[in-house]
Amino acid sequence: MIHIKKILINLSTKSLLEDVKDYIKNNKCCSIYPNCSHPKTQSDINLLNDERFKELKEEIISKLLQTFKNEKSMNINLMCWAYWQEKGNGIQEHKWHDHLMENKENQVSFIIYLTSTNLGTLFLDENKDKYLLVPDLGKMYVWDSKYLHSPDVGKINEDRIIIAGSFGF
Repeated sequence: MIHIKKILINLSTKSLLEDVKDYIKNNKCCSIYPNCSHPKTQSDINLLNDERFKELKEEIISKLLQTFKNEKSMNINLMCWAYWQEKGNGIQEHKWHDHLMENKENQVSFIIYLTSTNLGTLFLDENKDKYLLVPDLGKMYVWDSKYLHSPDVGKINEDRIIIAGSFGF
């Protein structure tokens, strides 16, 4: 069974959605885009280094440190990106992946849904049992980075915009 923490998060930035869309358009996933395996509307891993997301970065780090305050964390590594699936598009098949980082003993991944969506995230545990995370706005979902997960398959009725990341400590 997969344990997923649900953490209330403050998303007070009024221009957050437009800023995220702009960031994705101008900061492609990687140096070999579009000849890579990443989704074509995913940003690079430096989202939170952009000045527009300073408050969001502070909120995410604060919540993660509060949640894992009993852990000894001297060297923190935080990667964060955004993904935008446009209205009317669909996901035809699961794209299973994890967010494991090298050289980090403790690692968690997170996702924040910025828009309401009819598609959640599907997880696969060690026994290959599946668990569907039903999205809730204003929450950050956190889990052990070792677990495979994928956006659920189907067609979306509205833009699906998420922020995701990995936190190593």
